[in-house]
Amino acid sequence: MFKKLGLLVMLLMVATVATGCSARANASANRVVIFSNADAEAIEVIRETLDSNGFANEYVIQVLGTSELAGRVVAEGTNIEADIVTLSSFHIESNADVFTDFNVKPNSLGGHVPFHSPLLGLEGSLVINTEVLNSANLPVPTSLADLANPIYSGYISIPDLNSSTTGWLFVQALLYNYGQEQGRELLADILTNVGVHFESSGSTPIVKARTGEVAIAFGLRHQGVAAMNDGLPIQVIDVEEGNFILTESVALVNKTTINPNARAMAELLANGTREQLLTYYPTPLFADENVSAQDIARVNFFPYTLTTALLAEHVAFLNSAR
Repeated sequence: MFKKLGLLVMLLMVATVATGCSARANASANRVVIFSNADAEAIEVIRETLDSNGFANEYVIQVLGTSELAGRVVAEGTNIEADIVTLSSFHIESNADVFTDFNVKPNSLGGHVPFHSPLLGLEGSLVINTEVLNSANLPVPTSLADLANPIYSGYISIPDLNSSTTGWLFVQALLYNYGQEQGRELLADILTNVGVHFESSGSTPIVKARTGEVAIAFGLRHQGVAAMNDGLPIQVIDVEEGNFILTESVALVNKTTINPNARAMAELLANGTREQLLTYYPTPLFADENVSAQDIARVNFFPYTLTTALLAEHVAFLNSAR
């Protein structure tokens, strides 16, 4: 009898464990999966927004590099594991069939698109090391065109568009303001001055400006501001050509059956994160945002939709000037 009772207890324990595992598996299976290329500050805002609006433990976030995530979007399409993607907007627009419309934030300065909503703007600008510039007795440049002057030879670092989309902001500014012919001539002269400081990483030019290896860098404006806030002899220059931007957006994957929570979370991220994100990335993206006239004036949008095809054209333009 005791053997039978012991066996019964064991069976009940196994059944309880199995039921618990099954429940946890089902709960995990129902979680919304978010793939993102965002950096740590943006991921923290995403988590805080979701958790404070009743979605704690209802999602998982996987952070991937931009190229890896874009590659998965292209290769896997709507079969991608993610329910929600946050990614560079031009990658999303180049793969519009993977995503579906949802309630996006209105009044986008870059134009309304129903299947994605900008979360943050990465703004290009010049960043100078004032100590190095002064010690070399060089004037402060006020435009990208100034960098073609031979006096700056060896003092400039910029990112290579072949490997970093930060370099796209530089190329966009030249093409928008000077066109193909004059823009190519300016770029050729600038690249001569850049020399060995033509970098494969988008952040390396600003790192070199921070350490005093160069006097002038082109990179992401918020990284230059961070260097200023660290007390370094750094100054951000909003150039005459305007600061062009690349946005990162949230998009909802067009799955056969869309998790209702996924739609609700995508709409929450689109409409409920901008105020916090502006503290890290102070680039105005919507008409109703509380930013200064100077903030809006410095931002410039390229007149054509940014796509991977346009990126390839601009890479060819850059390479023709080398």
